[in-house]
Amino acid sequence: MFTSRTLTLRRAIVLVVVLGLLVPALMISGYSWFKRYNDDIRRQTEEVLQQNADVLSNGMQEPLWNINQESGNALLEAMMNRNEDIVRIEVRDNALGVFVAGERPERRDGFTATTERPVVYRGSTIGSVKIEVGSARLRRIMVKGLLESMAAVLAQATLSIILILILLDRRLVRPLQRLGAGAEHLAERRLDVPFTWNRLDEIGMLSRRMEDTRISLRKLFEELDRKNQELEQDIDKRKRVEQELYEREARFRALVEQSPIAIIEWDENHQVIEWNAAAERIFGYPREQAIGKHASFISPGASREAVNAVFRRITAERRDTRNISPNRRADGQIITCQWSHTHITDEQGHSDRLLSIAEDITEKRRAEEALSLSEAKFAGAFQCNPDSIGIVRMSDGVIIDINETFEGITGYRRTEAVGKTSIALGLWVHAAQREGLYRELRSNKVVRNYAWEMRTKYGNLRRCLTNGTVFSAGNERYMLAVIRDVTDQRLMEEQKAEAERALLRLAQGTHDMAGELFFELLMADLASALRMDSAFIGLRMASAQNRILTIAAHRRGQTIDNFEYVSTGSPCERTLEGDIAIFSSGVQDLFPGDAAMVEQGWQSYAGAPLRDSAGNTIGVLAVMHSAAIGNPDLVKSLLQVFSERASAELERKRAEEELRSSELRFSTIFQSSPVAMFVTQVRGNYVVKDVNSAFERLFARSRESMIGRNTAELNLYCNINDRSALIDELKRTGTTDDAPECWMWRGDGTKVLVQFSGHTFTLAGERYGILACADVTDKRRIENEIRELNATLEQRVVERTEELQQANKELAHALQTLNMAQEELVRSEKLAALGSLVAGIAHELNTPIGNSLMVASTLTDQTRTLSHNFQNNGLKRSTLEAYIGDAGKAGDILVRNLQRAANLVTGFKQVAVDQTSSQRRKFNVDELVAEIMLTLWPTFKKSAIRVQQTVPEGLQMDSYPGPLGQVITNLVNNALLHGFEGRKSGVISITAVRIDDGSVELSVSDNGVGIPTANLSRIFDPFFTTKLGAGGSGLGLNITHNIVTAVLGGRIRVHSEVGTGTSFILTMPVVAPLKQIEEEAMRAQSTVA
Repeated sequence: MFTSRTLTLRRAIVLVVVLGLLVPALMISGYSWFKRYNDDIRRQTEEVLQQNADVLSNGMQEPLWNINQESGNALLEAMMNRNEDIVRIEVRDNALGVFVAGERPERRDGFTATTERPVVYRGSTIGSVKIEVGSARLRRIMVKGLLESMAAVLAQATLSIILILILLDRRLVRPLQRLGAGAEHLAERRLDVPFTWNRLDEIGMLSRRMEDTRISLRKLFEELDRKNQELEQDIDKRKRVEQELYEREARFRALVEQSPIAIIEWDENHQVIEWNAAAERIFGYPREQAIGKHASFISPGASREAVNAVFRRITAERRDTRNISPNRRADGQIITCQWSHTHITDEQGHSDRLLSIAEDITEKRRAEEALSLSEAKFAGAFQCNPDSIGIVRMSDGVIIDINETFEGITGYRRTEAVGKTSIALGLWVHAAQREGLYRELRSNKVVRNYAWEMRTKYGNLRRCLTNGTVFSAGNERYMLAVIRDVTDQRLMEEQKAEAERALLRLAQGTHDMAGELFFELLMADLASALRMDSAFIGLRMASAQNRILTIAAHRRGQTIDNFEYVSTGSPCERTLEGDIAIFSSGVQDLFPGDAAMVEQGWQSYAGAPLRDSAGNTIGVLAVMHSAAIGNPDLVKSLLQVFSERASAELERKRAEEELRSSELRFSTIFQSSPVAMFVTQVRGNYVVKDVNSAFERLFARSRESMIGRNTAELNLYCNINDRSALIDELKRTGTTDDAPECWMWRGDGTKVLVQFSGHTFTLAGERYGILACADVTDKRRIENEIRELNATLEQRVVERTEELQQANKELAHALQTLNMAQEELVRSEKLAALGSLVAGIAHELNTPIGNSLMVASTLTDQTRTLSHNFQNNGLKRSTLEAYIGDAGKAGDILVRNLQRAANLVTGFKQVAVDQTSSQRRKFNVDELVAEIMLTLWPTFKKSAIRVQQTVPEGLQMDSYPGPLGQVITNLVNNALLHGFEGRKSGVISITAVRIDDGSVELSVSDNGVGIPTANLSRIFDPFFTTKLGAGGSGLGLNITHNIVTAVLGGRIRVHSEVGTGTSFILTMPVVAPLKQIEEEAMRAQSTVA
């Protein structure tokens, strides 16, 4: 079948080519010949008629004037014999009627033309000439030309058919066969075999498109394989992520359930929607009973409206709040709870829900009240005791605190004693007494009425009784000593009071505080306890480890704004190295580069590093004072205690932030996943519990419209049976390993093909399913398109081939038509030039020949008269002398006029030979230009356009004068036709100059209107003319360009400015390159030789 179709195509192509070449050629040539036959016969007959009429009217002047019928008949016979186109001649005398007449009736065949001219002699009309001209000779010439043209057309058509058949076989049939084989490879998915047709034609373009299709298909299949692998990897990764999320959620759920703190979530109506195990334990209500109840059920003695008012106030504050309130258990017991309330904000920014954390602090409050009472009692006993009391660290004997009574007894002020040992103060008169006191304390932990002798500051000795006990605070053991001086009871009481106040400040707790407030109070307590002017807590900045940003700062009794502090060159740099640093005095001198230290006037500094759980230094706790530190040991101890407490609080905050971050990451992963996901209950109505943003985008539905409803109510499934099958698989296997695909409805009414993957999990005893929905609509569409493409590829190739064949036929026909039109236009251009040349020749020759004819006829009449007088013996000397004088003048006139005519004919002949033969010869450029201007002179005589020639003599070229003359003629005619439109006068300049590189530069310039810039790039294009329909063919400058570049071996360029003029510059070699015909002839001669 394929071979038969190919043979049929060839026959059709042959038939179309034959008909396409012969029929249009015969029709167009026939039409052109008949049109040209009629037009040329009439035109040439008219031209012959006018020429002969002019000659006859001039020649008949003398015979008519002298009434010499013999001369008239001779002239008539001579013209009719020499010119077989003349049918009839009739010469009439105004007075005598018909003077002479002659006729050849056999020449009256076809078209004839008749005209009548007056015969004017010396300004007077003496008669008329009537002449009739036939067209028999011209018709014979035209028929002969027609036969030669038809033979050339047939030969050309035959050769064209052969070439076209060869071309079609090589450039169409064979490539189509190769394309067909390639198409079969594509249909068989053999995508590794390329299309190798590389020609830049239609078949080549089709081959490239087929190659692009092959490459695209191969890439598409490779991309599909790669995407399938990526999809499998993505599914595995997604499963791992889902498993991690599930495990994290389970851990978070377990953390919430196992938390010792009650976690309760309230809705906008202040009803319980979440109730953990700790809440059950604290309030005694099981979760099932508490869910849905109003908050008033745990508020004793409060109405529903009062509880709502409290919740509205908490909600209105829009921040985390804390409060302590009494609550009622299920058994009626009233307990005290500490509440922390946090707003839960949804994706739209609405905070309709409230999360509350409750801690039963009943026992804690009782313990705190007991502790506060005990501390108050101790402080009262310490400060109000009339005996002197001191607290001494057992490890090194450093005095931690003393009361005013102690100061009164010893004479040492508290600031002088605290931080120092009793030995350093010189209190012990007898060292053995001190050792005995410590020995008894280590063994018994207590001492009563221990007598010893004390030396005061002023050297006074006092006898004292000491009651002491050992207690532990943190990791240190301290001795509380009560020293009674009977002689100075008042002083001892004051010292005890001071000691009790210091102890109270140290023992004051911050257990109810957290966050920024905790650190602010901590700094206030530290500054107050150490009686320092300034205290701050600062953390290292992550962006610059040498910069510290404070989180709490206290200065001179007030909390100040946080600030940044450069640690380099400051005491904080020493502290950040990991040890407590204390500079009791002269800190400005030690750190002169610390501008803040100098500016604030601090004289002393003490700082302790803050560490994280890994032991890394993360910040500093520092105190500064405008005076020297009197008790560095106490400062160091308190700094260590306070820094450890601050580090613990920072670690707690970090743990809380990590917990919140973990929760946020879980929520963010679910919401930010590019895969549409939703969570549903696997029981009951299978209500949708949550969806992510990708699910909303995929199904064009809002999250609020889907939460709490099942997929059947949402009308998601196009086929409800798909939902049932998916639920059955989840219930049966707990997963969707088969990755089912279902058509589902989007919110905008469109359908989407979704591939499901998911599994079930259990959370708090409830079974849920998390499913991922992948949109595979485009993927399946592409797969179907590939299958359809494979199925219809061969048919599409055949159809495209037929379209290309039809397009080739149309293009061939259009090209043939254009070529014929171009040849016809070129022929018309040549004929127009020939007509112009003939008209110029006739016009220039008419005057000298007419003058010569008139002189010859006059001389003939005078000769006849002289002969007649001589025969009748009436010849006179004067008559002979007059005749001789007239004969001499006539001869001179004849010679001059005939010489002029000969020169014209010689010039015309040279121009004609050059232009028709394209003969190569050596010539002078100035002579060639002069000859061309001679032929164009009649044209210039009719206008006010002047021609200036500036061509040096002796400028010789070895080239083709005929084509060069045609170029000059075309450029001059182009200037006359286009250059002076709308102007009455102008100048055309022709210049030539020899260039050093062996070339001649010839320019034809005018001062006319110029060429628009938009047309400069198109003037050498064929058929481009601004005078279309007004005599312009559009081939003049195209022919000129082809002659200059192809024949003369030069180049032509144009320069034009609108309103200034145009210049055509020809650059040609002095010795023109050989044309192909001459080269072949030379090669042939060399071969013969």
